[in-house]
Amino acid sequence: MDAAVEDEWFGGDPSGLDAACAESDLLPWWQVSGVEADADWAPLSVAETLALVRGIGPCAESLRLLETLDQQTLTPEQHLDVAELLQPLRHVIAGRQLSAMVGYAGEKAPKRTKDFRNPADFQVTELSWALNIGENFTARLLANARGLATVLSATGDLLRSGRLSDYKASLVVEKLGHLDPELAATVQAKILPHLVADSPAQLQRRMRRALLKAQPAVAEQEHREGPAKRQVRVGTPDAADPGLLGLHAVLPPETVLAIYARLRQVAAGFDQHDGRTREQRIADAFTLLLLGPSEDDPQLAAKPRVVVNVTMTTTSKRSTGPATGTAGRPRRPTSAPSPASPTGRKPTAGSPCTATPTPS
Repeated sequence: MDAAVEDEWFGGDPSGLDAACAESDLLPWWQVSGVEADADWAPLSVAETLALVRGIGPCAESLRLLETLDQQTLTPEQHLDVAELLQPLRHVIAGRQLSAMVGYAGEKAPKRTKDFRNPADFQVTELSWALNIGENFTARLLANARGLATVLSATGDLLRSGRLSDYKASLVVEKLGHLDPELAATVQAKILPHLVADSPAQLQRRMRRALLKAQPAVAEQEHREGPAKRQVRVGTPDAADPGLLGLHAVLPPETVLAIYARLRQVAAGFDQHDGRTREQRIADAFTLLLLGPSEDDPQLAAKPRVVVNVTMTTTSKRSTGPATGTAGRPRRPTSAPSPASPTGRKPTAGSPCTATPTPS
């Protein structure tokens, strides 16, 4: 198109096109000046817009249609429909963002060079600045993006189509991305038909079972070596559960099932109408079996006796100045052995003394 034709297309005023574009960015397309609407034309109703978006699926046009609803009044149920329809669009955008990250950084991390800065670290830093997130999280996203672009591309296709959430896609990459490519592809083929419908918990169980079937020798070895990691540990206090402290036991599966069955058996013998919940009765059965019954109520555990260590400091009158020895250095105070002291020493001024009260 030459300059003369361009002027004619603009209406002879190039600035008019800029003004029209600026105006069109602020108004719905049917309100832009210069657009003559059909006399029988009217904006789509909310119900028609929602039905049309469902029909065309997640794409740029469906997002544009949903934006037109900003000018209309929606019922709470219609707002819920909009939230549902926007969810696949979030997945599409997440998938396209991961694809763009791979387009920038490549499907494989660059090899380390003799330069001061590792190229892979530089890529993570650049992406971190672009996405405005931390470098550790950016590195995880980039690893997921590379996995979904290569050996797990079938999962990536589901994400980019909007049918699969980015969270479930990340679960697949974290579980299979570090495996041998052939094994990862085999397991992906097993879970792929159920990937969209499964919940995250179901997906993790399905991947675990598929891995065990694909590696029976590894599964047997893990089962044999697992009991060596058994442990019981005390958790950290949680502000959400004041007055409570967690106790976590990691034991072989058959042992855990046997212990839990025993707890349920003891809890079933309690009064079922005493106001306690089922979980509370099982917790009380646990403490009852370990601590024994209370003297007041045989259905409750005995209250534990707590020994408190108290640190005290003895004080005595000091001289106005420290005793000095050779070369003006302070001299250590000495005292005669005392038969009352278990160590043969009297407590010096300022020394700590630990007292342990005994239960009455």
